[in-house]
Amino acid sequence: MGHLQLTGERMSVPATVESFLANLPELLGTMLRDPRCLVAIAEFTYGRYVQFRVDGGLVIAEVVSNRYIVDFVDGDEALLSESDEALLREHGWEEPTLSDCPNWRWTSDDASNLLLLAGMVREVVVRIFHERPFEEMLFQLWVFQESAPNTSITAA
Repeated sequence: MGHLQLTGERMSVPATVESFLANLPELLGTMLRDPRCLVAIAEFTYGRYVQFRVDGGLVIAEVVSNRYIVDFVDGDEALLSESDEALLREHGWEEPTLSDCPNWRWTSDDASNLLLLAGMVREVVVRIFHERPFEEMLFQLWVFQESAPNTSITAA
């Protein structure tokens, strides 16, 4: 994947869950080597998403929190359960905060952690979001204009 195909902000392209997960390690590596500050968002059913920002060697990954799922659908069927949240904690995701980081978050400035992150995201998509390989999802990739590595990524 040495070359990134930007979609533009809020402009999604369809993909399958299987293709997204298979290409995620290479996507993250290519984003890390790119000198621009890049944002990628993978959107799944019920308004659930994972998003990434890579800027100057820092990788920030976020998993949607119930705060944003509630805004997307009526009812509780899409909300992360207590066991889902326990699994996120167990896999190293930092809990959401009310101010700076309203989503579950993971950061690293070590490129050797990209495969670890790809595995963590696979766990989220398969075990928490319950997405199947053949299901469609949406993907966005764009250049983030305001480089501010320690703040939350602009949500989908």
